[in-house]
Parts: sequence; C-alpha cells; structure tokens
Amino acid sequence: MWTSLVLTFDDELTITELTTVDAERVDISGDFAEVVARSFDWMRQTHEQKASALVWTRDAFEKFRSSDNKELSVAKAVAAGSAIALRSEE
Repeated sequence: MWTSLVLTFDDELTITELTTVDAERVDISGDFAEVVARSFDWMRQTHEQKASALVWTRDAFEKFRSSDNKELSVAKAVAAGSAIALRSEE
C-alpha cells in the first residue's frame, strides 16, 4: 500500500495545484519501486509546470500524519526508503 502527494509550483514557487497520482491512469500494482517509477512518468507527462511529489508507503504516511514534527518524519521516511521525493521540471 502507498500514497502520494503532488504539488505544482509557478515561477515564484507558489503552489498552483495540489493533487495525488491518478490511480485510474497509473498502474498501482507491483512493488514500491515500480509504482514510484510509473508515478514519476505520469507526473512528467501530466504537469508541464514544475511539480514535486512525495510517494510514501502507507505506514510511512500514517507516521507522518500522526507526527508532531513533520519535517523530521519526512526526513526519516526518505532516509529509510519508505518515501521517495520526485521532481519534474519543464
């Protein structure tokens, strides 16, 4: 199980869109690395502006949600390989 968060930014780094990976357009079967690769391909094809995504395992996301220190929670998840940050630019 996994979850995602996709943010799109304008040139001033203002968030212009907040969404998730579209499970109707991205095959979400397979292991975490396969899902991340397909999610990144979808993000690059779908978002012409600068976009960043954080793809999490469900467990890592639940820890993030309940954490008081969100930045530390993200850092721990990325370091553990249970969350992957992606970035797409024009």
